[in-house]
This record gives sequence, C-alpha cells and structure tokens, in this order.
Amino acid sequence: MPQIENITPEAFHADLLVPLKRANMRRGTQYFTLEADPAMASYWQQPASRSGGIARAEASALDDLAAFWQASGEVMLPRIIEELRALQASILANRPVLLDKGTPVSDFVYPLY
Repeated sequence: MPQIENITPEAFHADLLVPLKRANMRRGTQYFTLEADPAMASYWQQPASRSGGIARAEASALDDLAAFWQASGEVMLPRIIEELRALQASILANRPVLLDKGTPVSDFVYPLY
C-alpha cells in the first residue's frame, strides 16, 4: 500500500471513495438514507473534532472497524483500512501544538481577525 504522503486528496477521493460510492449505488447500499427515519430521533450530533475523531481512535479501533465491515459482508470498505491507518498516523504526527491556557495572547493578534 502506498504511504499517505504519496496520495493526494484528489487521488484518495477519485481512486477510493468514488469507486466505493459507485459500487454501493449498484448494490443499493445506503448507510444513511435521505428519507426521514421515524424510528430515529435524529442523525445529527456535535462534530467530534476536525479529524472526525480519527486522531483519538485507538490503533485497535481500525482493526475492529475492518472486522465489523467484513462480518457485515462489506467488500469495498475493508480495502481502505490501510489508507485510513496511514491517514491516522499522518494526523497524529502533525498534531497542532496546543498552547498553555495560561499563556497570555498579545493584543496585536486580535486586529488580524
């Protein structure tokens, strides 16, 4: 599998996500239907993080996800696990440095926004 540094976002979308979507459309698979589900109060929830939570996920979470996809009969989704692992490693390696909450911010910062 190629490393995440060698995959552009455009290639990830075109080579992995678009074929997955097309295959699911052919099979009639829908993860979230566009129609209202009377049994579901809402699908909406607060965003977890900018990384969608993948930065906080344990290493075994992707293994569990792959096992779940395979057990549920998914053919295409398990194929992107390696790319998701590389994406997770890239996110973890490039985490933003969090400033100490007690660090004062210069007054000159505010006019920039």
